[in-house]
Amino acid sequence: MLVETDFKPEKESLLQIEVRLGNQPFFSTGRVAYSETLKTGQFASRIGLEFVKIDDENQVILENFVKKQIRK
Repeated sequence: MLVETDFKPEKESLLQIEVRLGNQPFFSTGRVAYSETLKTGQFASRIGLEFVKIDDENQVILENFVKKQIRK
């Protein structure tokens, strides 16, 4: 997942993630796989997150969201 944020985490750090996928809240632990400082724009950095820990309920939420996006 690519995210633009004011937060500047270090690469390889683990973050607790809470986002909305459609109308569903989604929770996971993510590893910062990529981090870039932005020189212009509204946000300070762009980070790439790898989901490393997802419980069964949130796995279903993620899978359903991806399926809906593919059908669009």
